[in-house]
Amino acid sequence: MMTTVATVIAFSMLAAESKGTLKVGDETIPLTHVYALQRDNEEGALDAPELRLLFADREIALTLLEPPVLSRLDAMAREKKLQGVLLRFDPKQSPREVHGTVYHAPANPQESMAFFTLSGEEAGFKSLEVNEGKISGDAVYEEGEAGSESDVPKFSYRVTFTAPVQKPTPLSASLKGAEAVKSPQAQAYLAYQDAVRKVDFQAAKASSTAEKFKALEEFVQLVGKDAFAEQAKQFVPERAIQEKRITGVYVRGTNATLIVKDETGMQIVTLVEDGGTWKAD
Repeated sequence: MMTTVATVIAFSMLAAESKGTLKVGDETIPLTHVYALQRDNEEGALDAPELRLLFADREIALTLLEPPVLSRLDAMAREKKLQGVLLRFDPKQSPREVHGTVYHAPANPQESMAFFTLSGEEAGFKSLEVNEGKISGDAVYEEGEAGSESDVPKFSYRVTFTAPVQKPTPLSASLKGAEAVKSPQAQAYLAYQDAVRKVDFQAAKASSTAEKFKALEEFVQLVGKDAFAEQAKQFVPERAIQEKRITGVYVRGTNATLIVKDETGMQIVTLVEDGGTWKAD
């Protein structure tokens, strides 16, 4: 029993260390923090479970890595509250395939973050070791190593790191069918969709996070209010239709994932609990 306790204490005290830099254009960004999360796929929203490895220029909450879609990290990067590199992969896969995202605010707010894919035996790592809940190695991306899938300045990074591999917050709710539709998470999503369809910005602000509402305002400014109203009427279905498309709600602490399915495929919606109220994120 004493050995088990000692092992747990030793693991909890395992320090995360990151030493490296990200270069985007002429800018050099120190990558001083590393986070590793072994993401399961209980929501069925991913192709498979994956390890998420984030090299960042500052401290963040690990829970930001938990949602299937990492929209909050994107929003933080656009507001220059985060800079870094995210790598997603299966460490047991051989040859390895790594999906990467560079979190660096694009000059044009309408552009996406830079993302890329690496494959092969090394696939972005000069060395990599994963065992007993720990990951360490040297991650390297040289300019031109793989084609970027968005039009952004050239980038490269080099990081030496070690970190404990954490697990996500366990599911506290897994709802389907009518139970999912009646959930506070689904009702928050539907309230936001109703507000957008009706072009009711006050209601949209009340039912969404500050980051999501800011993105909505920027889009309205870009296309104009009249054009936005036409698009909302055309592309946002009435509430009764949307209710039929909700197939599942999955809750992990203050994060929730809502699955919407229609004839075009599956949509993954992220919601967060803010001051006791669920909001579209």
